[in-house]
Amino acid sequence: MSKPLCIAVDWGSSNLRVYLIDQDGIVLAEQLSEQGMLALSQADFEPVLSTLIQPWLHHQVPVLMAGMVGSRSGWQEVPYLDCPLGLEALATQLFKLDTRLPVAAYIVPGVKGIGAAGQVDVMRGEETQLLGLWTSKPENDGAIAFCLPGTHCKWGQLDEGRLESFSTMMTGELFALLCQHSSLAKGQTESLSQFDQEWFDAGVSLVQEQGGLMHQLFTARSRTVTGELPSSGLASYLSGILIGADVLANLELCRNRHLYLIGSDTVSARYQRVLSRFAVDVSQVTAKQASVQGFVALAKAAQTKGIPL
Repeated sequence: MSKPLCIAVDWGSSNLRVYLIDQDGIVLAEQLSEQGMLALSQADFEPVLSTLIQPWLHHQVPVLMAGMVGSRSGWQEVPYLDCPLGLEALATQLFKLDTRLPVAAYIVPGVKGIGAAGQVDVMRGEETQLLGLWTSKPENDGAIAFCLPGTHCKWGQLDEGRLESFSTMMTGELFALLCQHSSLAKGQTESLSQFDQEWFDAGVSLVQEQGGLMHQLFTARSRTVTGELPSSGLASYLSGILIGADVLANLELCRNRHLYLIGSDTVSARYQRVLSRFAVDVSQVTAKQASVQGFVALAKAAQTKGIPL
C-alpha cells in the first residue's frame, strides 16, 4: 500500500462516505454508511466516525470532512465563505475540531453567494467537488461551466479556479415530492429509477412550448387520467419536464464554455441527453471522483502553505 495522505469524509444528509486516499488520489480503502446527518444527534458524530475510521488511525494522517457535517444541524456549524472565492483558499479556512481522536480533524467550510434570482444561495460539500474538478480537468479548459445534478442541483461557472457565483435548483427534491406525495403519487407504478426514454423526451419537448412550468406539470395528471400517459411512463415524463426546465433556465451559462456534469451516472446521463438537444459540449465526472480529488487538493494546498494538519 502506498503512503496515505488523509482520511476524507463526505458527510451528507442521508449518507456518510469515508475514504483513505494517497498523494495521487488513489482510494486505498473506503467505507459507506447510512448514518447521514439527519440520522444523528450532535453527540453521535464523533463516535460514528471513530468507529468507521478506527482501522486507519494508525497511519497518523489528518481527517478532512465536507458536507452537511458543517451545517447548523451537523457536528459543528462552520461559517460560510463568501463568493467570489478562489477555491484553493478553502485550505486556509479549514475549521479544526476539538475531538478525542488521535489525529487532527477538520471541516471544510461551505460557500455562500448571490444566485440568479439576486438572493443568497449556499452550498456545503459541492465546493470540495468543484475544487477537485478544477484541479483535475484538462489545462486548456480555462473557463468552464458546471452542473451538479441531485436533490438540489447546482449551476455556475469557474474562471481560473475562482467561483464567482452559483444558483441552486430544487429539481431532484421537487421530483421526489411530486412522485411520492402529490396527487400524482396514486397513479405511480413505475420505480423512480426506471427510465422510459419516449416519455422522458416528451416531457423535455413540452417545456420548450408555451404554458409555463406549473401548467406543464399538471399535464402529467391530465394525460394520465385520460389514458394518454401510461402510469409506467409517469415518472420519466415528470423527470423530463423538470430536468428540461432546469437545463433551459441555465443554458446561458454554457455559452462558449465546456460544461462539466458532476453526479451519479444515471442522473447525469439524463441531463446530458437534454443538453445534447442544444449542442452543449459536455463531460461527465462522478461525484466520488470529484470529491476525492478535491480532498487531495485541499490536503496538498494546506501542506504547501505550511498549515499544520
